[in-house]
Amino acid sequence: MPLVLSLLLVGFVQPRSDVGHQPLENHTTLTRVAPVDSQLRPTATGRAVLWANDRPFFPVGVTYHFTRQQGEWDADLKLMQDMGLNTVRADFAWRDIVPTWEGRYNFAVLDQFLDKAAQYGLYVVPVFSYATGDINTPWWFWLFYRGWGAVGADGWRPFGDWPSMNSADYRRLFSEYVSQTVRHLSQHPAVLAYQVMNEPHYPPEPLSDYSDAALKAFRQWARDNHQSLQDLNGSWDSDYRSFADIVPPQLTSQGADWSTLLWQDWRKFAYESVASFVGYIATVVRQADGQKHAILVSEMTWWWWGEEPATAVSPEYVYDAADVVGFDVYPESGAHADYYGLNVDLLQRIWQKPVWAMEVNRKDGNPTAGEIRAFVASAVERGATGIFYFEWRDTWSDGGAYGLLDTRGNPKPQFYAFADTVDWLRRQADRLVSGQVSPPDAYVVWSSEAIAITAGDKSPAHDVFQTASKLLRRGLRVGILPEAQALAVGLNPTAGVFYGQAGAR
Repeated sequence: MPLVLSLLLVGFVQPRSDVGHQPLENHTTLTRVAPVDSQLRPTATGRAVLWANDRPFFPVGVTYHFTRQQGEWDADLKLMQDMGLNTVRADFAWRDIVPTWEGRYNFAVLDQFLDKAAQYGLYVVPVFSYATGDINTPWWFWLFYRGWGAVGADGWRPFGDWPSMNSADYRRLFSEYVSQTVRHLSQHPAVLAYQVMNEPHYPPEPLSDYSDAALKAFRQWARDNHQSLQDLNGSWDSDYRSFADIVPPQLTSQGADWSTLLWQDWRKFAYESVASFVGYIATVVRQADGQKHAILVSEMTWWWWGEEPATAVSPEYVYDAADVVGFDVYPESGAHADYYGLNVDLLQRIWQKPVWAMEVNRKDGNPTAGEIRAFVASAVERGATGIFYFEWRDTWSDGGAYGLLDTRGNPKPQFYAFADTVDWLRRQADRLVSGQVSPPDAYVVWSSEAIAITAGDKSPAHDVFQTASKLLRRGLRVGILPEAQALAVGLNPTAGVFYGQAGAR
């Protein structure tokens, strides 16, 4: 994790000053990171940050698919340590932990990796992935369980192992795996926090899940959110005789009619389904862990590109259960580095929680040194308190070219560029920790309701970004103000832009 930065009121913290270079006598018992009792509380200046062992802690690191690199751990972790990283975001699959049969857990590789990370002075954020390009779900689950997958409006399942977030079997068995894994890991000194799934969302093509489980849940949702069937029929311009007859809307050749209340209800149900599933798994983690470690939820920033209604991921829903808010964004170039700072500002303003940039990279995986610096600087200047690069090594299943090292372990130009950025951050530490994040000179209103129901190029989110970018090019600091917060302080959200302290935290 690329850098341990004392940033914006968070001290420059290495896990311990004595880690990393003594000979290893017995890696199963030797601990070279201090055990974490993570807490989230403000610094003296009022900013919410992650504290570890009574000290403000700023994680900096990379995503590492450790199960694919078992023969390279020593070389890779030593190189991370030498770069000044202090954390590894460790991605693994359900199939890795319960590979052969339901209830038969194998933690050997995971244990060995955490021990090895501790040896090199690196904390670990385990990531409980739930649907991956190389299939997360174990073979026995596919064999013995039916009806757990998401289904498109055409009756076909999307490619891969996308689950229905309302499937009772999937929720039960996935949560059991998470619970047992957390119970096993909770005492390990290398664990810093847990990431609950990675970018949880619906596959955008079918515009949500039309499985039997989702249909049953939607009918119950409709009953709970409408006073009566007559009220529902009036809102939807329908003539249902029973809640049991309700069917969700489907795309036509003309697309979705987002203006109808039926489509708006279907979108809201989808948002709540994703957030509810994330919240359910977060509760499982807290119960198994005894609330010793923080819970991270990280999302791709679908909301900026008109994909919020398609993926059912809203920045105002999905992070409800999180202790730490994470985001992934891949700008097309350094000209769009502003996405980092604007995301940090928006998410802090909504949630008042620490915000981490979890997957720093460019859309094609080939950022220049200047772009890497610009991405990180944009996030840091608006108050990010964690920085992670995606990823450590090139991996075919992730597109093949996003690593700091190539598939053979050779450093790429991005490796040296990121190392320079880490060094730059270290040299800026005193300045960064000496003051608060500067308040915005101008605020652009985030039109929450319109963005939630308008997909594609017509999404108001595009206009928000363009307006904010123009203000930034004029040399102004820009904040993103959710419309509910604008209303709360007596502002008219339709004005779009406010100057001065009107929307200040």
